[in-house]
Amino acid sequence: MTLIHGGQANTSTHLLSFLEDARRFVLANRYIADLAPLQIHSSAIIFAPQASVVKSICGRIPAWLKRYPITPAMWSSELQKLEGHTSWVHAVAFSPDGSLLASASRDRTVRLWNAGTGQEVQKLEGHTDWVRAVAFSPDGSLLASASRDRTVRLWNAGTGQEVQKFENVPGVYTISLPIDNNTILTNQGALSVQKGPSAGLAIKSSANQTSIIKNDWVQRNNRNLLWLPHEYRSAHSAFCDDTFAFGLHSGQVSFIQLGPS
Repeated sequence: MTLIHGGQANTSTHLLSFLEDARRFVLANRYIADLAPLQIHSSAIIFAPQASVVKSICGRIPAWLKRYPITPAMWSSELQKLEGHTSWVHAVAFSPDGSLLASASRDRTVRLWNAGTGQEVQKLEGHTDWVRAVAFSPDGSLLASASRDRTVRLWNAGTGQEVQKFENVPGVYTISLPIDNNTILTNQGALSVQKGPSAGLAIKSSANQTSIIKNDWVQRNNRNLLWLPHEYRSAHSAFCDDTFAFGLHSGQVSFIQLGPS
């Protein structure tokens, strides 16, 4: 009886090992399998770790390959690689439920990925320069992106359709959406999300004024108020109500607060 139980335990262990290895095998090769499924029988087998259970059971080196690389003994700690971007990735963000991952790249695209399988779900195109920041709305229905092309764009996360474009918004590196989905918060101020086709830029302060950093100036209602020295122009900045914060290269953080004009 003990031997039977032991045999069952060993079988279960071997099955679990095979299934876990198969999961790693599929995740590691999802990208090339989508493009060229037959590569599962060549590239995926050739580059699998030496201790791969799938490789040992199903693997057969193609006859046309006379020399192949020595692979690592075990799977690495990297679970998955999401491939598709053609240049640097500058920002990533998970959807609130963790099911999607958004990535922003120097290739001018934002891509949405299934976080579980690594499959590309959407490719958002429209930006004409690097995309620097991405953020989901709290309910996951919207995605905001900011680019060096001086635009911030709002997208439908389900369809990939562009919902709204804010133009002439330079220097945006960080964005977020509050729970009401009516505002996009950026390091340059708050963008008011409008429901109609005439939506545009509206960076508001608590004094019902419009304040923005533009062309080396702090402006209010399109009027130059304060010229910024070079070290402030090149700094990362954040905006809250009437206060700007600047992170300087010196390691200091400086604040500028605007009063009623």
